[in-house]
Amino acid sequence: MTPKRVIVIVALAGLLIGVAYVRALFSHQERDGTGPTKSLGRPAASLSPSDVTYLLDSVRLYCIDSLNRIYYPHAGAQATSVAPPEAESLRQQIRVLTEKLDQSDSRLDDLGAEQARRFEKLVAAFYANEAAALPNDLSSYERTVSVREIKTKAMKYFGLSSDSLGEILAKRK
Repeated sequence: MTPKRVIVIVALAGLLIGVAYVRALFSHQERDGTGPTKSLGRPAASLSPSDVTYLLDSVRLYCIDSLNRIYYPHAGAQATSVAPPEAESLRQQIRVLTEKLDQSDSRLDDLGAEQARRFEKLVAAFYANEAAALPNDLSSYERTVSVREIKTKAMKYFGLSSDSLGEILAKRK
């Protein structure tokens, strides 16, 4: 047999099992008095589209609940069976981890501030070195143009805006 035929056979078998499950579900609901004729108060043949949607949603929720009971049989018991000492121990661990998180956040903020200071110092040193390298015999106009070029060079090199560069240079004067 080819793999395609095997996949088709498995899909058809799954479909048949699904139909059988839904039929069993409806018969179970009718025996319990919660089936479509009981819960809606009329025969199933006269159902409106909204009633069918309601039934399909009910079937879907029932299937999900059934699968949860099969795969997680102790889930409900575990949630309610936590002893008070164990719950307090878990709360204490949560507090300790929260404190560690706060401490690491503050350290990260400190490192970020230190990194910003180093960056500003580097930018200011770059600007100062470039400005110091200018010849002394420049006219005031030539010096002004050269300083603008140095600022443009610094903004491109460090990826700064004009305002950011101005703030850094104002702090370092």
